[in-house]
Amino acid sequence: MTELSSSGMRFALSVGALLMACAAPNGDVAAPPCDFRDARGPFAEGHLPATAEPPDVQFEPDRDVIMKGQVPQVNVRVGDHGIGRFNKTTAFELMKPDKTPSKGPCVPSRAPTASGGFAALSFECHPLDQAGVYAVKFDPVSVGLEGEKAELALRVVDALLPVRATQRGWKATSMIGQPPASRCWNARGYKAGLVGGRVTLQVTDEARVPARVPAALAPRLSAEHAKRITHVFEADDGWIVMFDHGEFGGGVEWFSRSGGAPRSVFIGRNEMYGGDVQNVNRAEAAGGAIYVLQGLSHMGMSEGQLARLWREHDHFTSHVIARFASEPFEWIRIEDGSWLIATWNAIWHTSERGESTLVARLPDVAWYPNSFVREGDGTLYVGMRGGVLRLTPTWPDMPRYAVDLLVPENDADLSCWQRADPEG
Repeated sequence: MTELSSSGMRFALSVGALLMACAAPNGDVAAPPCDFRDARGPFAEGHLPATAEPPDVQFEPDRDVIMKGQVPQVNVRVGDHGIGRFNKTTAFELMKPDKTPSKGPCVPSRAPTASGGFAALSFECHPLDQAGVYAVKFDPVSVGLEGEKAELALRVVDALLPVRATQRGWKATSMIGQPPASRCWNARGYKAGLVGGRVTLQVTDEARVPARVPAALAPRLSAEHAKRITHVFEADDGWIVMFDHGEFGGGVEWFSRSGGAPRSVFIGRNEMYGGDVQNVNRAEAAGGAIYVLQGLSHMGMSEGQLARLWREHDHFTSHVIARFASEPFEWIRIEDGSWLIATWNAIWHTSERGESTLVARLPDVAWYPNSFVREGDGTLYVGMRGGVLRLTPTWPDMPRYAVDLLVPENDADLSCWQRADPEG
């Protein structure tokens, strides 16, 4: 037995319980050893760092690296204003790589015809005709909204880069050229994995494998409730059980070994004030706490958070480390204890001190992402419906990554990439 004690109580975790608590949700990757202990007393954490909040303005470009002469589709989200409606705006600045404004000549064909947010940027009078990094500058006050000024980097290249080889049976297409018209939202899922330091690509049925439920706890759960469990952490006096119910909600519950109804454990802002998304996508015990990645994407809404949960005597305390404006679905813990967090539209570097920095934006073909891995050379892979995105570090400054779409060769299910219908 591993036994850890403090002034309030003792937690005892068997080896089997540790494996259950710390194993990856689908059991395909072994997690490092961990422990879970109660804190030293009420408010033992002292002064917690500030929560990293998402930017007021969210840019969603179809790609952030394009060919010279192309026109990017850049949606702008400002809070909950206008989600999913068409609008366009010229209320932004575009600075050339030489730091001078990009203005004229005005070409009507460069105006957007659709948007997925508050508005789409209209490049009608803003050509991108130089190689290098352009800066888009947008102030929400200019359109009557609140929020901080935001900046987006767009890289323009003279020619397509050579496409790296990929594993046998797959083909790679650069996203720098003309992107697919469809998102393949209804195609099968493809997963990126890491085995022995090498990336593997495979089909996945996307079905979540429920966490193992201890025999003593199982009779207290309905079959429907049990299949939504993502993680179980066992202590000598009960279990912390985490759920994902998709659009119908999820969360965390404490089941006392002595019986009685489970106690809900809410992480983040109080429900009566709108609350935070509680579905648990990932969880890991380390250093006397449980780290959780929570999120939801549904009907135009997408959001989530990274948080830490710990126990002080007989109650649970939590701290939200960072919130995201798009659902976070996977993480990679890196050497300094921080994380790479993959969301539906971007990858972030987030520290436990509450600092969150953009690493890369995902092109808008990312649909129902399911996996996220990193090779030793820094190349990132995101599995999703319709294929796998490969992000290769190529430039020293943002945007740094050249993105390829990897799909199986001769797969009829992926004919949706060639369709003209934008709905796939």
